[in-house]
Amino acid sequence: MNPNTTFYFTGLADLLLELKRLPEALAAEADAIVEARTKAAADEIIDRYPEVTGNLKGGVKWSMKSSRYGSIGRVVSSAPHAFIYETGTASRQTDLGYNRGPMPGAKIFIPTMMRHRRALEQDLAALLRSAGLQVVEVHGVGPV
Repeated sequence: MNPNTTFYFTGLADLLLELKRLPEALAAEADAIVEARTKAAADEIIDRYPEVTGNLKGGVKWSMKSSRYGSIGRVVSSAPHAFIYETGTASRQTDLGYNRGPMPGAKIFIPTMMRHRRALEQDLAALLRSAGLQVVEVHGVGPV
């Protein structure tokens, strides 16, 4: 290449300005997606839990934290027996020796969260694609 070659770019300042605005513009849309998916996951878990005492349903809460750097949606169950209901129990015997057998796990919370997380990833990837960005494999997860 000739050392005296000169390149002139037009619109570069506009491009840089748009690239700086892109994260802020996408953040609001991404925040809405995260909130919708978080609420949907919590609602599905509540719908699938049984209405015995209402403790399982009433223990499910969701929350959001948002900043200019991103959003975090969180779903938790504060019911004291939520873990036992989800994972089940081993076989046990009463003090008199009667076998009460195991209680199988309901497997509601974790599979629901996994499904909604995958849907969230797909929604966010679609948002990025709509902004003209290319979504590629990240940390061995594969393309979304």
